[in-house]
Amino acid sequence: MATGNPTQAIQTNFGAIVQQGASTFAQNAERKRVQAERDYQKQLQFEDRYGIDESLFNLEDTEFRTVNDTTTEALSMARDRYYDVYKALQKDPTNLDLKKRLGKIKNSVTNIGMSHQKMQALGEDYLKKIQNDEISGVDEEDWQTKLEAADEGRVAINYDADDNMQFLFYDKDGKLADVKGYKELLSGSLVNKIDVDTEVNELVKNIGGFKQSTVEGEYIRTQNVYGEAQQTQVNEWLDSQLKDDDVMADMLNQVTGGESKKKEGFTEEEYNKVKGYVERQVQGKYKGEDTLSANQVALTNKRIAADREKTKAGKGSVSLSPSVDSDGQPLIDKDNNVEFSVSRKKSDGSNVPIEIKTDNSDIFVSTIKRDYNGRLSVEGNQRVKLAGTYKSRDEALKSAKEEFKGKSLRRITESATSKGTYYAVTEYSDSDETLINAVADQIGEGDYEQLRDKLDASFQERFNANYEPFISMPVPEITPQQRNPASIQDLTDEQKQAARAKIDSLRKQ
Repeated sequence: MATGNPTQAIQTNFGAIVQQGASTFAQNAERKRVQAERDYQKQLQFEDRYGIDESLFNLEDTEFRTVNDTTTEALSMARDRYYDVYKALQKDPTNLDLKKRLGKIKNSVTNIGMSHQKMQALGEDYLKKIQNDEISGVDEEDWQTKLEAADEGRVAINYDADDNMQFLFYDKDGKLADVKGYKELLSGSLVNKIDVDTEVNELVKNIGGFKQSTVEGEYIRTQNVYGEAQQTQVNEWLDSQLKDDDVMADMLNQVTGGESKKKEGFTEEEYNKVKGYVERQVQGKYKGEDTLSANQVALTNKRIAADREKTKAGKGSVSLSPSVDSDGQPLIDKDNNVEFSVSRKKSDGSNVPIEIKTDNSDIFVSTIKRDYNGRLSVEGNQRVKLAGTYKSRDEALKSAKEEFKGKSLRRITESATSKGTYYAVTEYSDSDETLINAVADQIGEGDYEQLRDKLDASFQERFNANYEPFISMPVPEITPQQRNPASIQDLTDEQKQAARAKIDSLRKQ
């Protein structure tokens, strides 16, 4: 009796197959849902931004259309509009709005021709960039769709309510894919692809000089590290580059693997995503290699010290000393500020104020003041260029008096090189810390605090004492009668002599 092979158990997991099929079906359904949502949002945008009617969302007979069909339709629409507006203008000949509309419609023929030339130029640029891999992924598919549509006649021209020409681009199924206004189309350009690796290499090259060195006995170890200085420069570079929407658009497209097609309206999160990506690329260029060299620290410090002295000497001979009154006593103003005179000696031996150039004027500082709390202020003149040109000095003076009303106008000077250009010189006082830092730098005293120390030292050297007793001295009591300038004439000679004696005794305390 013949025996057959034993029956094998079924190994196929039909449940898994069914589950996989269901999963694929669900994925396909989700993709269709997402695409339908995108199409719906695009239609809403077309309605809101361009006022496109639903009747234009689909284009019939796309297979048999040509560019000539598009032009013929546009001219026919323009002719109908022209006729309607012309008839309306006959009834209302003085209507300026109708005249403007008529002029805009008459330009339609020229505009259509210019748009065809623009599309041709964009097409040539597109092909060139595609061949050289120079076009950004932001535009590659988008403009390919538009250019193919233009080439195959899948374009319609529409006019909005204000007679502005619009170009409607359709896909191969006749569905509206994009809309461009006439001006928008003419100003359109292709976003260039950025070679991130080349840009990063150039950036690292520019900031690569920032190295970290430490002394190790007879050697100096230098490490090429990515630290705070490099990060600051990378951030500054990115901030300047990403201000350009085209640059930001392409960088975001690359960072997201081609997913982002945005060209404007970027979020802070997107900026940070691009910045983080570039920063990681830069960090990757730093290999962290160490190099050892002979210890030149002492020689370097000596050279730096010599350079500082040379720089300080190069600023010119500066005179900085306490101001004194006719009796040789420290000059103290009504607010108890000690006054110091400051000047620079020119090559001809004359002394001139310290000049500070700002964005709007030149400031000439001749006096520095220090109050009891250590705050500094400066006084002098300010030279400001008057706007416009003037026929005479009197005309310029009149304008300056009006512009600088309330300030003491010292003089008006005409430019030696530009006829009719005048400068006004006014009194000037300021306590701005940035300005005083600039004054300190000009006279070789470093910064605000170093300048203050210099003033204190010069006062001690001149009077062999600190200035505090003068600043904190009691203010002479003034009667209401003495506060009235008109009544000072009524004081007797004896009263005047007593007042002077009291002030002199207070100064000598």
